[in-house]
Amino acid sequence: MGGRVGSWVVAAASLLGCGLFAQSTTTLRFETASVKPNLEPIPAATTGSVVPYPGRLVARAALLRFVIQQAYEVRRDQVVGGPDWINTARFDIEARADGNTTFPQLFLMLQSLLEDRFRLRAHRETRQLPVYELTVAKGGSKLQKLKPGGCFALPLNGPPVPPPPGPGAPPPCGRVFVGMFNGKANLEGGNVPVAELVRVLSNMLGRTVIDKTGMSGTYDIHLPFAPDAALQGLPGVGAPGDPVLPVSADPAAGATIFTAIQEELGLRLESTKGPVDVVIIDHAEKPSEN
Repeated sequence: MGGRVGSWVVAAASLLGCGLFAQSTTTLRFETASVKPNLEPIPAATTGSVVPYPGRLVARAALLRFVIQQAYEVRRDQVVGGPDWINTARFDIEARADGNTTFPQLFLMLQSLLEDRFRLRAHRETRQLPVYELTVAKGGSKLQKLKPGGCFALPLNGPPVPPPPGPGAPPPCGRVFVGMFNGKANLEGGNVPVAELVRVLSNMLGRTVIDKTGMSGTYDIHLPFAPDAALQGLPGVGAPGDPVLPVSADPAAGATIFTAIQEELGLRLESTKGPVDVVIIDHAEKPSEN
């Protein structure tokens, strides 16, 4: 997906993009699972894909570190330690569950698979790490309320990553999409709570963003900006498997994300240190052939 232009993608470090650290202390396991090394020549910056479907989960050419991120629903910067090969070894995984299985249950099962097949042992800690605080800028917020027809409702039982709307269609309500066109970027969403904006910014910046705005409403988000090296979670742009939406170029997309947030939304990103939940990898082994 790294070379794709003129597209929209969901900025998400995990496919669910919600609760951190689902517990694997339950005995949820896949009914069947295949794990095979993938030795294809793939660019180092490509993470591979981990995609849940109803009753099954499929990974293709996925770095083990990326699989761990998806299993625990965390970003790359929240996975600490482990042997060096987890950053280079890729795997194809096909796993099936028995009966009706929710997407959160599939990721719990993926945790169990990692423990069984990779002998993964990990624990959780809260560490003081670099974070960003999102605050209201001097002069006040410029966030606008929802415009009629500015978004469409997602089905209650839909997939964690919704299918892309057609060309020119509005984004899903309550979600933020990030688009790229000819090296320029744009955040777009309708009826979005600040928590969703914070989630997407955290994924894009590769650092936890803490909401200090005190704002509880929902808003329209339209934010053109120029991508730069600060956007660690935006390689190219987006993670493999993210949905794609057509988008038009926005000639105003010249400011960095930090400047654009302040000028267009009336908010500020301030660098500081704060508590971050991390997964510490204590042990991992390469699995035997199936």
